[in-house]
Amino acid sequence: MTILAGSVSILLLLVICVVTGRLQAEPSALVSSAADTENGVRWVPIEAADTTEDAAIAEKAKAPVTLMAVRGPGEMPPETSMDAALAAGEQKEVVPEEMPVSEDTAPEPVVFHVTAYDTEETLYANTRVNIRSGADTSYERIATVPAGTPITVSGETDTGWYEVRYGEQPGYMKQEYLQRVRPGTPLVLSGDSRTVQMSMAVKKSQHAWIAQVGEGYGWFSETAIPLVEDELGEGTVLVLNFGVNDLNNASKYIRRINDKIDSWLAKGAQVYYASVGPVGESASVTNEQIEKFNATMQAGLDSRIGWIDEYGFLSQNGFSSNDGLHYDFDTYRTLYSYYLSQIGR
Repeated sequence: MTILAGSVSILLLLVICVVTGRLQAEPSALVSSAADTENGVRWVPIEAADTTEDAAIAEKAKAPVTLMAVRGPGEMPPETSMDAALAAGEQKEVVPEEMPVSEDTAPEPVVFHVTAYDTEETLYANTRVNIRSGADTSYERIATVPAGTPITVSGETDTGWYEVRYGEQPGYMKQEYLQRVRPGTPLVLSGDSRTVQMSMAVKKSQHAWIAQVGEGYGWFSETAIPLVEDELGEGTVLVLNFGVNDLNNASKYIRRINDKIDSWLAKGAQVYYASVGPVGESASVTNEQIEKFNATMQAGLDSRIGWIDEYGFLSQNGFSSNDGLHYDFDTYRTLYSYYLSQIGR
């Protein structure tokens, strides 16, 4: 029994030494936690990096990175750490700053072949479009032309582009942006001072406003018509509104407009005449005179010309005027909306 007890004592001493030695050798491998005890500290072993290679990898992961993405307002700046990117919930691809951009990633020029036309033809740009030095968007842009620009076409490529003549050098344009019929200005409004003031009220610069204060038939026939015809094309809607300054010229307006209607329609335009609107008490003309003019115009104009009943609309809905002849801006805006409803815009 004495020998056995001595052996047990020696064994216990050895265990204590081993444990004590481990505690002294690895103090950094322990973390304290008092979660499960009130009277003392419970030590829980954790894993540590076993090799210098592991430590190097862990350190490398903290290296700064560059976010290769276009930022919007409020996003992180382009240079930040991976930790910051993750903390901000970034999902964009990150690339180390020192990673070079390979020249091999540059796009190769598209090879194309041109079939030349026997005879050049004129087409028209149907939108604002680029002319390039080759038949692909990867080639240099040499010019930009607005919608309606006439373009001389000399051939076409096997990649869906036209070869065009631009100044002294050839150029190329995508076929979908050229058409044979000249596109027109979507909405053209021509008239007298009332049309001038409507343009000021609605401020729609995308329309063509062809109008002059104090003018009537003479200006319409000699000046307005050529300007109007420069704007007409496929899809144009033309609204005419003359007469308040020369109510005795209804027959002249009818003959001139009816003489032009075939050519206007052939260009692809739709044509409307807006009746002369009512006046107030202080105007130099009367509503009876206006009603007679409107009735003559509506009866005499070609049936292919649409009629916009401005007089009836304002008489029913009311209008405001300072001088009896011209309306205030609110009335013009309301009248403009009525025009759009009548022409389907």
